[in-house]
Amino acid sequence: MTATWLVLGEGSPLRSFFLYHVTIPNIIGRLLVVPFLLLTVFRPSSPWEEIVGYGSEFVQWFVIGYLLSLIFCRARS
Repeated sequence: MTATWLVLGEGSPLRSFFLYHVTIPNIIGRLLVVPFLLLTVFRPSSPWEEIVGYGSEFVQWFVIGYLLSLIFCRARS
């Protein structure tokens, strides 16, 4: 979630850097398609929209981290 904020957030200290170097924001944006689709499919009411959005983003980064840890742990064995 912090990586998403650093790359895509308007209040990020790296915002001016990523305005000219767009490869990493494009990759992060492509990864965030799944949470965006969840929000458009389920269309939660206004108070629940942020909870569903941030929750799905958290679950997505958790799964990505878990899969990467499986790859690196098997590589050492």
